[in-house]
Amino acid sequence: MTTLLVDTLSAVQWEPWPAPLVPPGIAVFRYLIRADDQPWLYELLQTEEIDRAARFRQVADRQRFIAGRGWLRMLAGQLSRQSPQQVRFSVGPSGKPSLVLADGSVHHWHINVSHSGDWVLLAVGSVPVGVDVEWIRPNWPFQDLVETSFNAHDQAQLAASPTPRDLFYTLWTRKESLFKATGKGLTNDFMSISASKGVHQVVTGLPEGSGTWSIRSFTVAHAYVGAVACHCPVVSARFFTLDKPALGCQASLFGHQ
Repeated sequence: MTTLLVDTLSAVQWEPWPAPLVPPGIAVFRYLIRADDQPWLYELLQTEEIDRAARFRQVADRQRFIAGRGWLRMLAGQLSRQSPQQVRFSVGPSGKPSLVLADGSVHHWHINVSHSGDWVLLAVGSVPVGVDVEWIRPNWPFQDLVETSFNAHDQAQLAASPTPRDLFYTLWTRKESLFKATGKGLTNDFMSISASKGVHQVVTGLPEGSGTWSIRSFTVAHAYVGAVACHCPVVSARFFTLDKPALGCQASLFGHQ
């Protein structure tokens, strides 16, 4: 049986990046997509990623992908002491990337990325980690997904909430971040696992014998909610804002390893 700890961070201090972070730890990064950053982020991509970017028909979707992969390469390069262009990833069955070293071994740092609307969210950690960000769309019919996405307890929480739209996105990002952290992706267990605040005992839907998982919600920006999940009893995370001017700083992101 697995224990699931779910809560909301009352306040998040977004620090400028880069800054020293001594492992073990978890770091969450947000990036506001800017059109003038697209050329240099695009140059970081490898051939397969360039091909994927070209297949997006909508400009906004293509920009989100380029920003997410470009910054993923920047952070992975810091972690592995490589240039962003040299970074290699292996991809699990649900699409979760793992950082691969030059000798073919998987790096001990875990990394994850999500994007929605104008924001990209990334997370790295010394334990399995997943992250999700969602734009709280004012007119999107979220009610259509409630019965197929949440168990009876969560549905009751939504029915009683004075702000059900906000709560829907909070619950959704919690679930997304958890299943991304486990590498399982969206499965039939998505509905059965509760995402309401509290301590939950999970019988199915997570890796067997997986111990304790924690999920914490937080505000990314106005009308954007995020969540980070990790394979650890407590989420002790630092939060950073990514921007191009910070690239001139040569400080090590994660201190000495």
